[in-house]
Amino acid sequence: TENTFDTYFENDVNNGVVIQVDDNIDAIRMGINPVVVQMEKDQMPMMYQLDKTEEPVQSAGNTLRYPLGQGVALDYTVTSTQVKQNLVIRDQPFFGQEFSGLFGLQEEMLLPHGYAVFDGSSPLQEGQVMKTDESFEIRNVETGELLVNVPAPLVYEADMTKLPGLGQYFIMQIGEHVQITTVIDSEWLMDENRTYPIMIDP
Repeated sequence: TENTFDTYFENDVNNGVVIQVDDNIDAIRMGINPVVVQMEKDQMPMMYQLDKTEEPVQSAGNTLRYPLGQGVALDYTVTSTQVKQNLVIRDQPFFGQEFSGLFGLQEEMLLPHGYAVFDGSSPLQEGQVMKTDESFEIRNVETGELLVNVPAPLVYEADMTKLPGLGQYFIMQIGEHVQITTVIDSEWLMDENRTYPIMIDP
């Protein structure tokens, strides 16, 4: 089957991935400046300190893996209908002090001019934070025409069991820039019954 879109990857993970959905509309750039974060409930995310890694960018089949630090990588898998992004956590994170907040990935997305994340039937207000554990849509602000549907965040344990309802998005848009933070509960991650690696699929 032929892809319904074009995807362009760069050597530097911070530059994100370019997805051309429609030749008549500017491309979307997703996954810009990805950072692993931890956040206390109702507070701003803080960068989670990762040990540096010498691992190179790896590709296998239709998957590209960008190492973000020791034991953590960002995978992109291209299928005929979508680009899947997974944060791969190979080992249990270490939180120095008593921490019972959220853990995950913060990244930026650059939308074509005139498009916005929609909260239900209307565009997200500039600077407003939308919190959801469901899928969300990017539409044309004037016509409401759908450009992209971003699936709900999913979490997978080592045996690839799909665990819906654990992940959540915090989304904020300013101009064409969208900041997306995808997180899961740190207590769930730290449970002694957890089997790693864990994948968060934003």
